[in-house]
Amino acid sequence: MESTVFVVACPKGFVTGGPECLHQLVNAINSLGSVAVLWDPEESRSDAIPAKEYESYGCTWDSEGPKPGDVVVFPEVMTELIPKYYSKNLCVIWWLSVDNFISTSQLPIEVIRECYPDLIHCYQSEYARNFIEMHELGNQLALSDYTNLDFITFASTLKRHECDQSSKKIVAINPAKGFERTEIVIKKFPSKKFLRLENMSRPEVMDALASSTYYLDLGTHPGKDRFPREAALLNCIVLTNTRGASDNDIDIPIDVERFKIDDSLDGFELELLSIVEAMDFNICTNLEMQSTYRNKITNEKKVFDEEVTKFIESIEVEISLVDVGIRNSLLDTHNFMMKVIQERDSALLQVAEMNKSMSWKVTQPIRFCLDLFKNLYKH
Repeated sequence: MESTVFVVACPKGFVTGGPECLHQLVNAINSLGSVAVLWDPEESRSDAIPAKEYESYGCTWDSEGPKPGDVVVFPEVMTELIPKYYSKNLCVIWWLSVDNFISTSQLPIEVIRECYPDLIHCYQSEYARNFIEMHELGNQLALSDYTNLDFITFASTLKRHECDQSSKKIVAINPAKGFERTEIVIKKFPSKKFLRLENMSRPEVMDALASSTYYLDLGTHPGKDRFPREAALLNCIVLTNTRGASDNDIDIPIDVERFKIDDSLDGFELELLSIVEAMDFNICTNLEMQSTYRNKITNEKKVFDEEVTKFIESIEVEISLVDVGIRNSLLDTHNFMMKVIQERDSALLQVAEMNKSMSWKVTQPIRFCLDLFKNLYKH
């Protein structure tokens, strides 16, 4: 594929899980002999400085954007750009965070399904794969990511935790996610030291996790998050809830009965307290029970390279099947559907406003008509 260029949309200068995945993809494509560049479609960030943390991936930034015939990879938070490039480029959605799409996308999922049937949908997690399948989106490909190799190297230098029952066990937490639930736990654990993973460099995070016994994550797990994997790799016992990607045994393959808590239940913190108190006397045993998870993390880079190879091969096939005429007609359908959806949402908003000031008897006929409109739209 010497003539094909992969343009990967990525916010420049951001240091979070998503941008690192996008850097990893560009690095892997280039390493396999194809050509890939990063591109930030937001003009206001054109002068932003690329994140130093990702310099090791050796990525090149392109300021001009996709040219006709390029393959364009959009993270799910940038799907609103697809209509602009769809007729001249093969477009890919990489589902890194399902929850971010739900909360921020300007392109409804039904429009993606009906107007762009030949998009390639890559999923970073089992959670994302289930979402794609539930919404009947075609052309699915696995495209995960891997834990930064600095953690792999650092982990190889560590010794296993000593099973010292008298030592004070440290619980590492990420206060940026699910802290309203984590705070409940903190108040119930006066004997525990909680270490916040915030405002830290990568070496500082590694040292913090290496000094911790547990890693507690009560966030929403919108994808296969990095912190749980980094913590597991550095010999923390990982404890999570059952939200998002944590609610399956593929993204976080740890015993649900032993290491995962349903934090939607009243009093969940008491159950967690009981579990951790028991684990304090069996640190090494519980670490060993998560060895499968650690081994899987160690092997991520190899799996990712294999997935990228299949991704490139699939792109070759898809390029040969592109029909520009059909794509232009689908764009017309897109415009119609977006108009209908906007009218629907406007009607819903008007009804919501009327409900605040009108009785049920007055709004009931309006609700009936609105439901009728919604059913007509579906069919």
